[in-house]
Parts: sequence; structure tokens; C-alpha cells
Amino acid sequence: MKRLALGGCGCAGAMALLMLTIPLLFFGSGGSDTANASGSAVRVVAAGGGSCNAAVHCQSIPQELAYVPLGFYPDGFTHPAGECTSWAAALWPGHRGRGVTWSGDAWEWYANAAGQGYPVSALPSVGAVVVFARSSNDGGEWGHVAVVLAVAAMTVQISEMNYSGRFVVDERDVGLAGSGITGFIPVPADAAP
Repeated sequence: MKRLALGGCGCAGAMALLMLTIPLLFFGSGGSDTANASGSAVRVVAAGGGSCNAAVHCQSIPQELAYVPLGFYPDGFTHPAGECTSWAAALWPGHRGRGVTWSGDAWEWYANAAGQGYPVSALPSVGAVVVFARSSNDGGEWGHVAVVLAVAAMTVQISEMNYSGRFVVDERDVGLAGSGITGFIPVPADAAP
């Protein structure tokens, strides 16, 4: 077995690398870009924003959703906290600012919202909840939900929690075709309280 020589036994180089890496594991770098399974960039948003609740802890409200109040919208998705449903519910206003009023796993949100009389759509819009089917590339066993930040011809930019880890908020672009999107739950016309 051949050893890589880093000057002497290599201990100094290994220790320096370890000392630089450990703080990043615990404190992050304030946001980073990684790639997901489909190869698109995932930008992790640094935690510790000025808006807090039990379901999502303290996070920064995306600037594209300036209408979201400090402390977020009412959120019944607190157990377990830190899930995609917690984040989407915290950012989505519902009728007259009451927030998400249905229950269920992420993949069930589209049908459950429609069952409560909320409009659902095949077309994205800023602020809409995007629902991913379960067992899709992005859905997994429980499905997945996120909130639309921007709409382009073939993609949507989304803000989501628990894609990169529990209580971790990230933003990424998702293709409208082939990504397992069930549909969108637009912000209702009577969203203002």
C-alpha cells in the first residue's frame, strides 16, 4: 500500500484540513450551492432570520414573498416540525390570512386543498404551493411541497424545507416537465386578512 506524502507523516496537512472543515459542519457557510439528484443547483439559505415560529424555527422570509408577516401565517404543521409542509404552510396565506386549513401528507395537499374549495391549477404562479407526487424524483414516500418564488418558461424557482435536511431552507429551479409535479395551489384572491 503506497502512502501519500504531505511532508513528514502528513499529520500537519490532515490536521489543517480538519480544523478548516469542522466549523463548516456545525455553522455552515451562510448559504451554499450544491446539486440535487437531477443535477440542478440547490442554494441552501442560511438559517437565523428574523421571523420565527415553532414549526420552522427562525428563518428569513424570501424577498419574493414580501406579503408574508413576521412570525409567518398560522401553521398547524408543527408535529413533526421542520418538514416541507411546515415551511409551505408558514409561507402560504390561505383565505383572509388564515393559512393552510387542511391536513395530510405533502402528496395529499393538492386534493385536500381542492376538497376545501381552494382553486388548484396546472399553471404555476408566484406564491403558489407546488405539490410533488409521492415516489417522484422530488417526492419520496410522503410527497413534497414547496412555494413558488419565480416562474420561467420551462422551470419554477422554489423555496422549500427538508429537501436538504430537517429545518434547512433551500431554493432551486425545478423543471415543469418530468419532475413529478402534481399541480399548484395558487394564493387565493382573498388572501389579505
